[in-house]
Amino acid sequence: MTTAESLHLAVEKDPAQPKRWLELGLGLLEAAEAAGPLREDPEATAAIAASLLHALSLQPESAELRLKIARGLESVGCFQRALEGVDSAVAVDAKLPGAMELRAKLLLDLSQPDRAIKVLKQMDGSDETPGSAQFLFAQAYQQLGSYEPALQHAQLAVAGAPRSVPRLYLRAELYGKLKKSSSCVSAWEEIIKLTNQAPKAVRSLADAYLAAGQAGRAVEVLREFVSTSPDSADAQLSLSIALIDAGKPAEAVKSAEIACRLRPRSPEAAMALADALGPGGDAGRAIKAFQRALELEPESAGAWHRLSGLLSKSGDEKGATSALLRAASLAPDDGQITDALNDSLAPPPVTGAGPENAFRGSLEDFPVGETLDLLKNKMATGRLRIETPLGTAMLTIARGRVATAALEGERGLAQSLLDDREVLKMALVRALGTGWEELADDDVVTELIDKKVVTEKQLTRTLRQQVRRVLAQIVDARSGQFIFDKAEVSDTALSLSVDSTALILDIYREMDEAKERGL
Repeated sequence: MTTAESLHLAVEKDPAQPKRWLELGLGLLEAAEAAGPLREDPEATAAIAASLLHALSLQPESAELRLKIARGLESVGCFQRALEGVDSAVAVDAKLPGAMELRAKLLLDLSQPDRAIKVLKQMDGSDETPGSAQFLFAQAYQQLGSYEPALQHAQLAVAGAPRSVPRLYLRAELYGKLKKSSSCVSAWEEIIKLTNQAPKAVRSLADAYLAAGQAGRAVEVLREFVSTSPDSADAQLSLSIALIDAGKPAEAVKSAEIACRLRPRSPEAAMALADALGPGGDAGRAIKAFQRALELEPESAGAWHRLSGLLSKSGDEKGATSALLRAASLAPDDGQITDALNDSLAPPPVTGAGPENAFRGSLEDFPVGETLDLLKNKMATGRLRIETPLGTAMLTIARGRVATAALEGERGLAQSLLDDREVLKMALVRALGTGWEELADDDVVTELIDKKVVTEKQLTRTLRQQVRRVLAQIVDARSGQFIFDKAEVSDTALSLSVDSTALILDIYREMDEAKERGL
């Protein structure tokens, strides 16, 4: 009889005993871990979790037993139920050893670092905290993005267990986050000695060399590793990146091609190949490699950004702008992408150019779908600035494209814009409503006001005119009816904190005149 069979038999003989269910769950867990990576066997994981959860549901009297059940649930990834197990154990014994530490660990597993820190601070009343708790402190601050305190706790954790590889890994990663290049290199070198050149440590050491400006050393380390592990796709990928930094694109292409062959569905490998082909002047293959990467990972803002650069160099300005818009909609907080997009949209200086000409190309050729996606994301983050070329282009398209689409027979496009009516309205209110505040914060505008070159009243009037134009021109392309009724216009005008009475009357008049003209 196997161990698993004997454990099942014990449960059948005494099914009301939580201890028997716990023994079954832990026995299955031990057998599964011996067979291979636990998370790769969902059937085994489900059987273990079911046994442990049943044990917990029987509400064992022993706090220690409840805590053991919680540890087992944590091992199979049932973090929320494990946390419930810890809470039930603490309810029986508030001073149960190890319970608070496990609770903190589970809160980190559930991405709740603030709560984890509170638990760790309550573990005891002294300043002395076990090394394992210091390790958890470091992980919690790392999740919060507070890398300095995270490093301080990681160093204390390493001091308590100098040969603990997980603690050494965390300390090295934090050195990298804080751009402490020399310390980061030393930390990874120490780990490599302890782990006998573990693949992750080798790649991380190479990254540390690159961050320290030592591309040559990174190439040496990776070449040595690849010589003994030529079929490591990750190592070939890292070597390709290092060779690019070392100014050896031809060799980088070879390593990237090997990585692509070893891992044909890896977007990272495809992007590495594209990056390697670019410096060699093979723009056509590089563009195809980026397109392959984006087939595999269409939400990669970095890939769209880099593709736009290649398309621009190849003379495809429309494609480049479209790729940039896609990148910006995926990463609206990325200042580098937004700056590149504004540069792309800015027109050559033309005397008397109006806002409708505030981007290159005609309105009909502009990638409207990508622009509206970006408009929504910029609205959500509060980063839409109407005085930039990008802001002007987006608002011009938003208020005019519905009617244009109808005239061109683009019913699908017109309908898609109308389906986003509420989002579009909110975006326009946000853009126009915060426009004056953003302009007032601009040093140049403030200086112009101070020097009496322009008055605040003139700027406010300009904004009012924009409000009227935007609200009065958005119409339903299918029926010719205005998207916003007069009540919505009133609410919108009031939300803009402007002289509402005169503004609303002006807008009503313009709407009536537009209807009479048959718009």
